[in-house]
Amino acid sequence: MTPPKSRKPPASPAPPSPGPGLALRRLLRTLQGVELWHVEEPRKPGWKWPVVRYEVIVGGADVKRFERPQEAWRHFQQLTHAPDKDTRPEPPPIAAPPLDASKPRKVRRRRRREPS
Repeated sequence: MTPPKSRKPPASPAPPSPGPGLALRRLLRTLQGVELWHVEEPRKPGWKWPVVRYEVIVGGADVKRFERPQEAWRHFQQLTHAPDKDTRPEPPPIAAPPLDASKPRKVRRRRRREPS
């Protein structure tokens, strides 16, 4: 009698290559048809951090890219005349709940199990 042959598991297909990936985009501001975007491009092999860029888009067609956020903001301000500071009124202060020392805190205790 011949010994049974060992069977190898079937070869699994190769995992898909990661590819370039998609850029993560966040809309920071929109004013008068001008948009300011934060764009984070996928990390390249061997790079420690992803590349972050800023885009100012005018009317959906004209795109200007910046490496530094302050440059992008300055360009956005020149196009829209946006103010440097937030012009909304200061919100009212949050009222602290009154501390009521007259009510004692309830102490919760576990019930003792009685031996069966």
